[in-house]
Amino acid sequence: MTKDNLKNAERDFHAVFSSCGLTIPVPISMHRFGLLHLHYLSLENWFSYLISEHSRLLFGGFDVSDGRTKYLLGSFWKKYQVAHGDHWVFSNHTDELNKCIPYYLHLDEGTGQRKSGVLVFNMQSLWGLDTKTKFERAFHGNLGRSDEDFEDYMTRSQCHNQSGSSFLSRFLYTIIPKKWYSKKFSFVYDKVLEKLAAESRKLASTGVKGWYPICLGVKGDAPALAKAAHYTRSFLNLPIKKTNRFFLAL
Repeated sequence: MTKDNLKNAERDFHAVFSSCGLTIPVPISMHRFGLLHLHYLSLENWFSYLISEHSRLLFGGFDVSDGRTKYLLGSFWKKYQVAHGDHWVFSNHTDELNKCIPYYLHLDEGTGQRKSGVLVFNMQSLWGLDTKTKFERAFHGNLGRSDEDFEDYMTRSQCHNQSGSSFLSRFLYTIIPKKWYSKKFSFVYDKVLEKLAAESRKLASTGVKGWYPICLGVKGDAPALAKAAHYTRSFLNLPIKKTNRFFLAL
């Protein structure tokens, strides 16, 4: 789908951002849920673009052509296997772990215009950009140059991307208004998750540009996760007991 298929307001908005140099060449896709048409940026298109143009955002500051990138991936999966040895990746990509890119899916329910609810679906990279900086500091600050030393420096340097701009670590999949995932349209929430799951499975199996994105899990705030998992016991449905003095949530 191209910008020519967008509605007038969306097309004009896109033109303004393009004129300011604030757009990137990630194709917009569309999926239909009954009468609703969902615009989204597919995981495959995101990874294809990031691997080609901004791979450092996926590899903690290392470039895709940097030989140290495969050491980053190899050391990560080696440690991850200790705690999650039954993960799918270890039985399906045994000899290709240094080509497997870990990432998370991120759900965030927030407030849009007029204080109406919106739900944002993102793909989130694993490492913060400081990973490369910390590794180089450890490498130059220590004398050890064996493979074990190299792996140790890389393991201790890996950090989360909790700092810095979220535009460099959270990559938008789609955003939907409250009325699209509540009441008679509540099924849309599950449909979007099902589509994300299908895309994740495909990428993990077939890969993109010779790399295999591997989803480690789903992150999000409490309301989003409770709805995604269909929890029957959460703060969203706590019983309220009336006392003589106040209402008490049990």
